[in-house]
Amino acid sequence: MSLDLAVIHEALAAQIRGFVSRDINVAAFPYAGKPAPYVEVWPDPEWIAYGGTMGPNGLADIQVVLRLAVSTANPETAFRQVTDFCSVGTGNPSSIPDAVMADRTLGGSVSDAVVLFARWLTDEESAAQVVEIPVVIRVPKEGAQV
Repeated sequence: MSLDLAVIHEALAAQIRGFVSRDINVAAFPYAGKPAPYVEVWPDPEWIAYGGTMGPNGLADIQVVLRLAVSTANPETAFRQVTDFCSVGTGNPSSIPDAVMADRTLGGSVSDAVVLFARWLTDEESAAQVVEIPVVIRVPKEGAQV
């Protein structure tokens, strides 16, 4: 496996798109102008840890944040949408965490992907309800010099 960041972002978005049955826009990168509800794959501020295991065939950790946004004039409806997308367990085809964890290799593009938690935010300017879902992804580095 190579450390191709675009492929990793796209594999994560494709897996969410393929698993979540509820109507939602999914983007591999931040994308302006899409209607809510949507989820985007954002780089975490500490996006790449190259030195998990030093040497040419070590591991790198990629940290991304899934940004889920729903927009509605009714706060209760927004909360219900968020809870549906963030709930986990058997029988919830709307679950974003379950979508990520359904195949932790993201179709064989990484070694492992793990959802950490969900953090509620509110975007006051757009009236969107936003939840961040951090994901850690482990990728073998083949032939890298870091």
